[in-house]
Amino acid sequence: MPVRLRLGRLTATLALVLVLNLLFAALPLSATHTHDRAISGGHFYKQANGFGGRGNLGFSIWNGPEGTAFYSAFLRLGGVRTLGYPASRRYEQAGLINLVTQGALLQYHPVLGKVVLANTFEILEKAGLDDLLLARGIPEPITDDGSAGDFAKAKATRLGWLTHDAIKRRFLSAGGEDAAIELYGLPMSKPQAFGAFISQRFQRVALQYWVEDVPGIAARGDVTSVLGGDLLKEFDLVPAAARLPHLSNERPAPVDADSNEESLRFGYLFAEGASVFSGSPDERVHNIALAASKLHGYVIEPGATFSFLEALGPITKEAGYEESLIIWADRTVSGVGGGVCQVSTTVFRAAFWAGLPITERHQHLYRVSYYESDGSPPGFDATIYNPGLDLRFVNDSAHPILLQAHVDTKAMELSFTLRGKELNRAVEMLPVVEKNPVAPGPPLPDKVDPSLPAGERLQIEWAAAGIETVIRRSVAFGDETHVDAFWSKFVPWRELWLVGPTLTEETPEPSDVAQEGLQ
Repeated sequence: MPVRLRLGRLTATLALVLVLNLLFAALPLSATHTHDRAISGGHFYKQANGFGGRGNLGFSIWNGPEGTAFYSAFLRLGGVRTLGYPASRRYEQAGLINLVTQGALLQYHPVLGKVVLANTFEILEKAGLDDLLLARGIPEPITDDGSAGDFAKAKATRLGWLTHDAIKRRFLSAGGEDAAIELYGLPMSKPQAFGAFISQRFQRVALQYWVEDVPGIAARGDVTSVLGGDLLKEFDLVPAAARLPHLSNERPAPVDADSNEESLRFGYLFAEGASVFSGSPDERVHNIALAASKLHGYVIEPGATFSFLEALGPITKEAGYEESLIIWADRTVSGVGGGVCQVSTTVFRAAFWAGLPITERHQHLYRVSYYESDGSPPGFDATIYNPGLDLRFVNDSAHPILLQAHVDTKAMELSFTLRGKELNRAVEMLPVVEKNPVAPGPPLPDKVDPSLPAGERLQIEWAAAGIETVIRRSVAFGDETHVDAFWSKFVPWRELWLVGPTLTEETPEPSDVAQEGLQ
């Protein structure tokens, strides 16, 4: 097959709107905890860094000395409660400086000398996305309001479209008609029914009144806002470089979106690797997101060798990792960084589909269920251990490659994309060779876990047969084609359950293992 790209994230289904709708009133107005902190002239937030606030990257919003008072405008318009968290670097486009929040787009107009809200949903309309928005429960715009360009007439006509009492009350709750127009813009549609909710589109927001209870999303009678800023990012209307989070002590200069430099460097997405981690405990999910955040935005220069361990840095408690269950020799123990091999496996898959030369890759000792639960064959994995076992591949192109991560803790999916100039390679996974299977044997004896209630059982390992595999890929480049082979020999692994202690059992001492190992 050609280079495999999992680009289905833009596929519009009505079900997805249930995930994208959030009631901003549920967000704290000014949270003060490890996810954000004050900086000179503004604030730094990690909440929208794409990794659940894990890691040390995020986005700053501040008042610039040149008059770009983004932070003052952010607070004046309601801050996090109404606009969501900052979700981009600043970027310059058509003479305006922009900054995306989860729910909006802030723009500095040099002529006006101030920061205002952009008409986000008009931007989405001009990008030709109305069909996709309609499938998500956002009405199509009414293209002719009969005003013939007369603003006063357009205002009167469009405000007359506010015929749903609850949506109208939410609109006017911004502080009256003028404040509501500043925050939400004028209506672009009339209210329209979409199953569980009634939706109305405005220039800067879409408001949805819920006629049914949808557990975990909204209750009947709620009015929620669609996250317009996140839609701009999802539909690639924000430059890739502006979507990269940064450190709290950095004040990145605006990305020049009008320059074609970015499109020349990182405009083409040529490969993606993905995996799922359903069933992972919270600590493992934390470690996956943290490790992914440390690799997000890593640039591999032409001719350079990417080293997973060097790029990631130390896997320690001091670096933010938590203890989680890992496979260590022939037993399951608690170790710092459990789950990082999910990240190395996913990066390996991205490099595989890119056709890049992979110079070091190691299999796990046993087959790990996480890496086959998405239908991948045994052996499509890569373990790491510091020191000693690394994942390395070479950027053999003449252009830099940008590594980007995406963690979805709802779908429990992890992906890495590689962007740069098109490599013009056709990559195909050839039929996988599997031989010499060995039965896993009976379940291991139950293991007492003092953190579980008495009598409770929790399965942590599933029986997997031992097997030898060869995963081969064909890489065609111009008139040349070569085949790479990745060999694995897995020993059989037996089922294992944790059980809560009984009153007569002593609590075992915790393990002192502190490495990610072969998990």
